[in-house]
Amino acid sequence: MASPDKRGGYDGKTWTEPLSHGREFTKEEIWENFTCFIKQVAPVAEENNVRIGIRPGDPPVTVLAGVPRCIFGNFAGYKRALEIASSPNVGICLCCGTWLEGGKALTEKGPEETVLYFGARKIWKIHFRNVSAPLPHFVETFMDDGYYDMYKIMKALHDVNFDGIAILDHSPAMAGGNSETRSHPLCPEPSVALCWT
Repeated sequence: MASPDKRGGYDGKTWTEPLSHGREFTKEEIWENFTCFIKQVAPVAEENNVRIGIRPGDPPVTVLAGVPRCIFGNFAGYKRALEIASSPNVGICLCCGTWLEGGKALTEKGPEETVLYFGARKIWKIHFRNVSAPLPHFVETFMDDGYYDMYKIMKALHDVNFDGIAILDHSPAMAGGNSETRSHPLCPEPSVALCWT
């Protein structure tokens, strides 16, 4: 983020600052785009019994390369997006690490407050990760080595009777450790730490 030479890559393309899509966009444009998209997609998801779990933008900064990150970078954005979707099939894939990168200054509420508010009816999957500090500088850490008490999140999940999937996310590798991706037979997604069924 601090590099004058920062580059981003997605879908085989590379972009450089200051703009990723050739111009600056307004928050209103982003919200209009989301509304148009979700109003078309949500009924199809409902008809086909598919759940859409929306993950927070990483890193959760307010603007990235000219594009406002107003929808999935903070609590108010998630709340508004789910109200617009107004669908039992549109919910959240909450990445705790991304949320912790933002800290309350950017995300507005801590991860356990977010879990308690949206509950198991809207949170279907948790990416369980800790970081050393909120932005502007952080390092992904082991669960017990970051700045946040991850027990608070797990307790909140228990308190709302969460029955989705919790995934150990971006856990640091250790010298001499096994770097192969492992999965649990009930939840075949890579790097599953916990799976409640």
